[in-house]
Amino acid sequence: MKLDYPQIAPADVQPGDIILSEWRSGEGVSYFEFTLEDPVNLNYDGDATYYLIDRPKPVFPEEYGSIIIAKKVRGVEFPEGVALTRQRGGYSAAYQGPQWKSIGQRINGADNHGERMIEDWVLAKVVPA
Repeated sequence: MKLDYPQIAPADVQPGDIILSEWRSGEGVSYFEFTLEDPVNLNYDGDATYYLIDRPKPVFPEEYGSIIIAKKVRGVEFPEGVALTRQRGGYSAAYQGPQWKSIGQRINGADNHGERMIEDWVLAKVVPA
C-alpha cells in the first residue's frame, strides 16, 4: 500500500491531529486511524510509523483589532511573516467571513483578506518599542 501522507515524528504530534499508524509484525501490516486529544497519550515504542492525515487549523481571534502574523496569504509565502489585523465588519459572501487587513503591504494587489486566504498563522501581540 502506498501512503500519500507525510510521516510525522511522535515528538511533532499536536493535539487534534488525525494520525495514521502503521504497525508491522512478521509479514503482516496493520493500520489504525485516530484523532489524538493529547500527544502524551501516544504510546510510542519504536515499532510503529506515524503519518499525519490532517491537522486542524487554529481558530481565528474574534476581537476587532486582533493582530496575527501570517506566513502564507493568497498563495504568497512570507518567511518573516506579515502582520494582519482583524477589521470591524467586512463580512462578505465572497470572502466567507471577517476581513483581515495587511499592515503596510498589499498582497496580490489587495490589502483585505478573508480567513480562507490566510494559511499558517500565529497570534501576535503588540508591545511598545
